[in-house]
Amino acid sequence: MKAPMPMDADHTTLDASNSLVHKLDKLRTFREAAELSGLKYHVIQRAAKKGLLKTYSLGSSKKFVTLRGIYSAATNES
Repeated sequence: MKAPMPMDADHTTLDASNSLVHKLDKLRTFREAAELSGLKYHVIQRAAKKGLLKTYSLGSSKKFVTLRGIYSAATNES
């Protein structure tokens, strides 16, 4: 089991590059986002395919989402 990441009072964590990243803004795979948000994997996958979720890709065909993007899409915020 990995040791927990250092956390600040405003719920930010230090990522591997030592920059502060808010938990909601961290790039996550569809599967990881599904586990953390309580949604099913295929729901996130379909929403991303339809353009309802903003996706990010980092040099590969693998796509990532943020929890903030999921929550804002669920509440119809931009």
